[in-house]
Amino acid sequence: MLDALPEGEDSVASFDSMGEFAAARFQQSISSNPHFFYGPFTGLVGRNAGYAFISRFFANHSSVTPLGQLNHNILQSFYGLTNKTYTYGHERIPENWYKRSTSYDLVDLNVDILAWTAQHPEFASVGGNTGSVNSFSPLDLENLTGGILNSEKLLEGSNLICFALEFVKLAAPSFTNNLFGTLSAPSNILSTSLSIPLLSLECPQWDALTGGGKDVLTELSQYSIPGVDQGLL
Repeated sequence: MLDALPEGEDSVASFDSMGEFAAARFQQSISSNPHFFYGPFTGLVGRNAGYAFISRFFANHSSVTPLGQLNHNILQSFYGLTNKTYTYGHERIPENWYKRSTSYDLVDLNVDILAWTAQHPEFASVGGNTGSVNSFSPLDLENLTGGILNSEKLLEGSNLICFALEFVKLAAPSFTNNLFGTLSAPSNILSTSLSIPLLSLECPQWDALTGGGKDVLTELSQYSIPGVDQGLL
């Protein structure tokens, strides 16, 4: 990753350059892994979120760079590297580093993935290699959904996140509803305070994932733990 990003004291690894690295890795996977699979959630959302998080969370949001600045020194510090050589246990927060002052949620992630997909259309290609390298076969979304959804519609509104959640719903057992129920609480607060619908909550899939679920944090707060200040829970 370091070799693919701008280097130098004053060089900055921008969000776009991180997207270019993610695109390069996408092509590398196709050309080297005969079983590469880029799923609607594991690939489209989960995989790309990993690259977005590096750019959004590792950047230094100081008073000089309030919008965030990411460079080689910061990355090497977080990953425990010195001159690109890893030393076990040396991962650390960089000196004079400040976290972002605002939260990063599903709305931001959706916007970021759409921005990258506009620059790298292959990110919207759900599919995989078929047993040999360079045999990537994207799913025909229009066929798969009876013409309701295609690659163009996937980029409209909240379709991207909803499409991915549909596959999560198929794979997630019912006991995970408590987890999603917990996540829905701060999401609802955010939606109300910003007066905008949170993308994931527009999806019928979200209701199926949270149906009957209890807020885990609320449930836990009803129990007392010896020696633990309840105010900390």
